[in-house]
Amino acid sequence: IGPNTPFPGRMGVNTALTFSLLATALVTLQAGNEHARRWGEACAVTSGAIALLSVIGHVYGVPALTRLTAYATQMAVHTSATLLLLSLGVLAAFPDGRLKGLLASSGPGGMVTRRLVPTVFASLLLIGLLRLEGQRAGFYGTEFGLAIMTFVSTAVVVAAIMWSAGALDRAAAGQQAAEVAAQGIGEQLVQAQKMEAIGRLASGVAHDFNNTLTAIFGYVDLIGEGLPKNGSAHQDLDEVRKAAHRAAGLTRQLLAFSRQQILEPVVLNLNDLVEEIGNMVERILGEDVALRINLAAEVENVRADPVQLQQVIMNLVVNARDAMPAGGKLLIETANAHLTEQYTEMHRPVIPGSYVMLAVSDTGSGMDEVTKARIFEPFFTTKEKGRGTGLGLSTVYGIVKQSGGYIWTYSEVGRGTTFKVYLPRVEAPAEQIAPPREAKTVEGTETILLAEDDEMLRPLAKSVLERLGYTVLEAKDGDRALAVAGTHSGPVHLLVSDVVMPGGSGRDLARRLVAARPETKVLYVSGYTDDAIVQHGMLESGLHFLQKPFTPAVLARKIREVLDAS
Repeated sequence: IGPNTPFPGRMGVNTALTFSLLATALVTLQAGNEHARRWGEACAVTSGAIALLSVIGHVYGVPALTRLTAYATQMAVHTSATLLLLSLGVLAAFPDGRLKGLLASSGPGGMVTRRLVPTVFASLLLIGLLRLEGQRAGFYGTEFGLAIMTFVSTAVVVAAIMWSAGALDRAAAGQQAAEVAAQGIGEQLVQAQKMEAIGRLASGVAHDFNNTLTAIFGYVDLIGEGLPKNGSAHQDLDEVRKAAHRAAGLTRQLLAFSRQQILEPVVLNLNDLVEEIGNMVERILGEDVALRINLAAEVENVRADPVQLQQVIMNLVVNARDAMPAGGKLLIETANAHLTEQYTEMHRPVIPGSYVMLAVSDTGSGMDEVTKARIFEPFFTTKEKGRGTGLGLSTVYGIVKQSGGYIWTYSEVGRGTTFKVYLPRVEAPAEQIAPPREAKTVEGTETILLAEDDEMLRPLAKSVLERLGYTVLEAKDGDRALAVAGTHSGPVHLLVSDVVMPGGSGRDLARRLVAARPETKVLYVSGYTDDAIVQHGMLESGLHFLQKPFTPAVLARKIREVLDAS
């Protein structure tokens, strides 16, 4: 116990609590009751968390983390480390513990956990310490340090994920191949399951960074307002902003691959869509590639997001162009197609029925079977370094799957490649797509109720909106938001609410607030794509939604758009 300890010679409250939790865990370890053992495991986890928090407090020099109250005795560093090891030992002693089972599992989940947890924890601890020491040395301020730390953390976690994904891919491929041989299931099912597993992993990573990237965008803009436009510091901020945009683009592509992005589907005709972007395709291909477009007459309509389908076509075109560095021919064609049961038996998990086909064919280098089996995996590329991210075709795969369609590849080495996209046919007329209306101004004087549980984003959003002239009432959850609105004597013109918050969803908050104040409009924001208002990537009709990450300018335009809507 150090000389500055308020009560020398006494055991700290957190030390005593940790011992009590460990004792409880050891007692319940001997119980025959499954429920009691689960409680014991929870006690061991809690004791380990308290000890780990104290260790981090000593590493970062934050005494408040080493005791429960300002006047309590600190937990010494050797005590913290010992109790942490004891907690891990107790967890390992539970014969059927969930955490022990996950860590010891020979399956992909155990492999990923064993690889990711130590690497990510050690890396983030080191990054945070370096950021803290840099700030203490006066190299940068809090906001700039936070932005740099977040960017580096993003790079570390993504690198760790991709490193583990390679091993996961190999393990999953071997296990699934054995199951297919035993059950007589086709190779297509193996590929679909593997892509689904990688997609869930990619989706989780993308979601976790949405809030962080939104904060980076916001604080970079706020810091930049107070710096000379031509100064070196402003140029450094521009580099941070560019890096954040690249990271945001990465998360969008990961969400597209994992079929978790938000779509705005309409009934459209593929022929019209191809004709609309024909000139753009020619510019991308250049003079060395001859383009031919063959659109079948009376092609039926499909229901899809036009912007995302354009991205599908452009990504396939770019992939074809890169496969023909010396020039060649590119064919884009459409046709109605009916997939029979005989065809779908050979191309699982396709469902028989009526489709519209979009095909993109090139006369490039083609692919062997090994390459063809991996082309839709995220970050897989055969291009030289610096010429591709490996996300183009994985994005295509995700968009097509989320649109209810299928994509198949036909390729021969030295002969070229054809990608065929099948989208379900719909019996409905094509809709007229109105161009988006830009708000003439983003300033306003209305009153906005901001409900956001993220302590990093809420003050940022409040500052941005107040600079635009709005009156902002803030709250960190739904109950507090209702209380703030109840004490406000004037109108509340707009509720800006996170969808997922502790103590109740943003949807529930909006329902209760609008019941009391019918004139209030609502804008939902979220970093998740499957929540109370978005189901399987489809936004409920009539709702206003802004997906994270977004910049302050995007937030300002969206708020003005909602306020001005009739």
